[in-house]
Amino acid sequence: MFAIRTLLLSAVLSTGAYAEGRPVTLQDLMAFKSIDQPVLSDNGAVAAFSAQPDRGDAVGVVRLTGGSKKLTVSGGTAPVLTPDGRYVAFWQPASLLEQLQAEQAKKKDKLKKALVVIDSQTGRQQRFEAVSRFALADKGGRLAVELEKAPSSDEKGAKKAKAEKILLLVNLENGQPQSLGKVADFAFKPGSDALLYAIDPKADGDKGELRLFTGQSELVQSRTGQLYRQLSFSKDGKLYAALRGNKSDDEQSRPYQVLVSQGGKLKELQTPEDGFYVSAPNELRFTLDDRRLFVGRKPLAAPDTRVTPDVHSQSDLTNIDKIVAGRTLEVWQGDDPRIKPQEKLSYKERQKHRYLGVFHLNNGRFVSLADKKVPDVAMGEQSGYLLGSSDIPYLKEVTWNGFYRDYYAVNLSTGEKQVIARHLGQAPSLSPQGHFAVFFDAGDVKIADIRKQKLANLSKGLPIGFGDEDNDYPAPAPGYGFGPWYSDGSAVLVYDKFDIWQMGVDGKAKQLTHKRADKLELRVVSPDSDRPEVKNGDKLLLTGYSDKDKYTGFFRLTLGQDGVSPLLVSPNTYQFVAKAKRSDTWLFTREAFSEFPDLWVDNGDFRAPRKLTEVNPVTKELAWGKPELVHWHNLDGTPLDGVLIKPAGYQPGKRYPVLVYYYRFMTDRLYRFNEFKVNHRPNFAYYTSNGYAMFLPDIRFDIGTPGKSSVSALVPGVQKLVDMGIADPKAIGLHGHSWSGYQTAYVVTQTNIFAAAAAGAPVSNMTSAYSGIRLGTGLSRQFQYETGQSRIGQSLFEAPELYIENSPLFYADRIHTPLLIEFGDKDDAVPWQQGIELYSALRRLNKPVVMLQYEGEPHHLKQYPNKLDYTIKMKAFFDHFLKGAPAPTWWSQGEPYRPAPKAKEEKKTPQKA
Repeated sequence: MFAIRTLLLSAVLSTGAYAEGRPVTLQDLMAFKSIDQPVLSDNGAVAAFSAQPDRGDAVGVVRLTGGSKKLTVSGGTAPVLTPDGRYVAFWQPASLLEQLQAEQAKKKDKLKKALVVIDSQTGRQQRFEAVSRFALADKGGRLAVELEKAPSSDEKGAKKAKAEKILLLVNLENGQPQSLGKVADFAFKPGSDALLYAIDPKADGDKGELRLFTGQSELVQSRTGQLYRQLSFSKDGKLYAALRGNKSDDEQSRPYQVLVSQGGKLKELQTPEDGFYVSAPNELRFTLDDRRLFVGRKPLAAPDTRVTPDVHSQSDLTNIDKIVAGRTLEVWQGDDPRIKPQEKLSYKERQKHRYLGVFHLNNGRFVSLADKKVPDVAMGEQSGYLLGSSDIPYLKEVTWNGFYRDYYAVNLSTGEKQVIARHLGQAPSLSPQGHFAVFFDAGDVKIADIRKQKLANLSKGLPIGFGDEDNDYPAPAPGYGFGPWYSDGSAVLVYDKFDIWQMGVDGKAKQLTHKRADKLELRVVSPDSDRPEVKNGDKLLLTGYSDKDKYTGFFRLTLGQDGVSPLLVSPNTYQFVAKAKRSDTWLFTREAFSEFPDLWVDNGDFRAPRKLTEVNPVTKELAWGKPELVHWHNLDGTPLDGVLIKPAGYQPGKRYPVLVYYYRFMTDRLYRFNEFKVNHRPNFAYYTSNGYAMFLPDIRFDIGTPGKSSVSALVPGVQKLVDMGIADPKAIGLHGHSWSGYQTAYVVTQTNIFAAAAAGAPVSNMTSAYSGIRLGTGLSRQFQYETGQSRIGQSLFEAPELYIENSPLFYADRIHTPLLIEFGDKDDAVPWQQGIELYSALRRLNKPVVMLQYEGEPHHLKQYPNKLDYTIKMKAFFDHFLKGAPAPTWWSQGEPYRPAPKAKEEKKTPQKA
């Protein structure tokens, strides 16, 4: 057994002695940086990322993995590296101050992004203003950067023309630019500095041009009145493709012809006239073997023959068709596949949908793969079949029964489709050649032999089930997922809760790991998304999560050999970030409650891990508290776990105020760093460094009684802390948001154990919420209750008593706990009227309640002033009821309505003559 206490590594990996520091402040939360978009060069020599504070401007960071060299770029975001790491490009948006001032002056649309390219060897930075797009060459030190030139003005200051975009080709070695003029599209050839680019005709009768720059510009093709778009290279750079269309055609429905370079010539590929056309934008993608080219097509649109409400003459004033054409009406028909809000929200995306097809490049033959019956086909490297799917049969059913699809094997040579399985909630996994598909069905692992059109049950007779053992939803248990396939297509790796199995297409199964007794959940890390397949002898990196001790470490499994070896195991959470494509360099993070997930680097043996970054040195100054596992049983006798974070400076025997924060399973956070941000959640360290204990309990639900399940877990869990002598029984607070906001509102109707409770975006009345709308998706909320998170398991019409019994509103008279309700009035998940219902009931009953309505906010607060305000109010609320601080005036007296103050425009000082 890999007991965590026996596998602590050397001092370089220890989390350090527990020490006291100063309390966490709001300023700490605002200044604390996260690591955004870390990338690693192909040779593993250079890593780059953006260090983004919660409030303020980012810093682009470049680190050489083999040393201590560090370079920074002010305001740098979204780094892009050359394969050798020599050059790193960062976007540099306007500063936060400039953004806020521009917004205040209503000039935010005038802000432009700059681009900064830094030489990782010399530190030299080159900055380009007003950049719209760019590309770095793999070799040769070239940058293609499109600049937006401001429009020129006449002598009176009037704008004479629109802004013009100019493409520069820059030699990064010497900084010398060469203008290529106004360019419509461009792309570098992989592995070189050759640039393919397109120039549009300037006027009628002019030619559009496709050009290649390899030291000088060479004309590839030109055609009168033609546009070239979507320039795309194959991975190896041997082939490229482009689209060509008539400039005179309507932009929204312009058909394009596909061009592909073969044998040094640009060939025109033909698609059939079958009611579909090649559109732009598009995704042209070559397979890795250069044998096929994927392209998307759209159906020809029917002409819009509707009468317009335009009024052009006196007779139009009484023209019935014209008048009625101006109506604002939506017809909700009972058999509509989508209800109208969902139909509206999905309209633009559905209009953009492209039906996948493929060109076989050996003969130029086109095969339509997707159609209106099976609209979704996934691109892949398979040579036989691809995976297609359709949710069309279930568009109406999704309203109450969740999300399902039918899956098909789509023949790459003919486009013919055969059913793999119907009504699945998880996608199958296709073998590398596309001849087999494995999928989960009712807890079993099944395989479809596509060529023989046969199904088999791979898990039949095995001693372990493969459905989610913790599933507590009123729906079939999902599977744990699939690992990679063997490259020859002979077998696939399959997960149960803890172990990895090899399941052969011949029906033979072999258990590769045996960690169920240790409660260690093992999963394969696949570092190469282009080629995820495996073979015997491969050394696989595994992540292992201890369901018992709650750490996450790295392990090694060698295919064809018995046993799993520990690599990095300590009281931490390790997470894979990236592996260099052409070297044995691995980037990963390590974290704990008081340890920020900085970047670490090592080779594949993980014997000498080295910390690469120190993004937040302030962590050493702060007081943290100390987490530990707590165990108890719910009211039904089910064993439960939770994380208790003792306050900084904890003194045994002293009782502390406790803030309970929860959702479902929380104990995986024992060795996780709590996100240091100002948002709708309580930051753990902000409370534990200021005299609170935090309690993060797991909740296990019974179908039909989610509210009772919450009470059953929380009450004895809190009592456990009281019995341990840690919790002050008169100073325990409860906080939840969304699903746990509902739980919080329900729990306080059943117990008075909590001195105060905050419920963010809670459902209070399941009977009225049942047929409400999730505004973010336009979906009805019925599925949420019947098969989803609310876990009722039946419709409102089948079991109205369950909807009433689980609704806090109907027991509002029992609430004695002071309740703080928070809602955004544009909540896109829970109708904010749910907050009004609960507030109105408590107000009518003279119960202690305040509802905070944040204007224009969705389910999670987005506007920083609102996030900060709620954080401050949340803390003041709990400080009052749990620590005896004076009541904030907004709680004790409320606040009268006043319009928000308007920003004052700066007065310009008159210029002296």
